[in-house]
Amino acid sequence: MSGPELKSISKAEFVVMECIWKHSKLDSKGLASVLDGKVDWHENTIRTLLLRLVKKGFVSRENIGRSFRYRAVIPRSTYVSQRIQICTDELFEGNSARLLETIISNAFISESDIRNLMTVLDQKQGRLLRSSLTRVAMRQK
Repeated sequence: MSGPELKSISKAEFVVMECIWKHSKLDSKGLASVLDGKVDWHENTIRTLLLRLVKKGFVSRENIGRSFRYRAVIPRSTYVSQRIQICTDELFEGNSARLLETIISNAFISESDIRNLMTVLDQKQGRLLRSSLTRVAMRQK
């Protein structure tokens, strides 16, 4: 896994993070408004979750008058990548191909999804091939 390992976050904290990732910067009232109808949380609960996320290093807060504005410190892609790597390590002994095989075998995948996956795999294969050719060329010099 590359980079420092992130602390884990609860499902409730993840719900808050999804809103912050989607809306960039929010204060607790704005977050409560975004979450209204999705969860039945009091604004104090949201503030508590935000404080936990600040302490874990996922969110920073900026003092704006009598309130705070929160923004993500950890990009969603970084969090998702590390969670997938943890899952791969724990369930598949670090073997990403086995993880992909399991997902593909157990999920409905449309023809469009298959074409997209093939494109990604072709690009990955091309990068690996170019990297190998570059290494061989460097050795010949």
